[in-house]
Amino acid sequence: MNPTPGVILVVYCFTFLFTFIGLITIGKYTTNFDGNCILFAEGNFTHKSNTSLEIVYTLGKWGSSGNCTYVYVVTFFGTLISLCMGINNIFLLKKQIDRTPFSSFAMFLCNCAMTTAMFVAAVITSSGYSSFCSPLKEVDSTVECDKVDLSDLSKKKISNPSNLFSNLQALQFSVWFSMFLWATGSVLAFFKVWYFHKNNDLLQSLAYEKDRLINHRPKYSVIVYEDQ
Repeated sequence: MNPTPGVILVVYCFTFLFTFIGLITIGKYTTNFDGNCILFAEGNFTHKSNTSLEIVYTLGKWGSSGNCTYVYVVTFFGTLISLCMGINNIFLLKKQIDRTPFSSFAMFLCNCAMTTAMFVAAVITSSGYSSFCSPLKEVDSTVECDKVDLSDLSKKKISNPSNLFSNLQALQFSVWFSMFLWATGSVLAFFKVWYFHKNNDLLQSLAYEKDRLINHRPKYSVIVYEDQ
């Protein structure tokens, strides 16, 4: 099986779209929350009054900003890399040529690295959101987390706290789906590398790239002075 540049281009187009959605979502959240991270935040869920069923969230401690920063960095580089990969495949389609064995191997490594990084970002997002909402079960297990009153966050100079849950849910979906698309790209790249390997093109291409790099090293001439 040798995936064509057209098939790979479709995968990278969807990868760019959903990774970009994740980038916009985490960027909007970071702006609204003034750089603070709600993932793994510590707080209390309490009833608004003894006679009210409405539940209010009171923030005790923000989560580590490194969690949100990691998700932002991964989605940023994921957007950039998927865009570059897509443009590269458009170039291949326009020229009606296929990838070289060496570039296919490099694409496989890049996809594997992005799949791993996106998986970690997805786990951080889902675990952080779950950790934020888990204390609610001790107060009232019948109330959904997105129905909680977050007006207390407005006292901490947070703009639009009501958009928190919609942003986190959109972020979770986009990051997990992006991870799936990067994994799909890894599988396609693996099939391409395997195709070249079966035809003994991969080792020849790697040997060619090695020789080309060695031959392009600067050569220095040695001047020998003869004794008079």
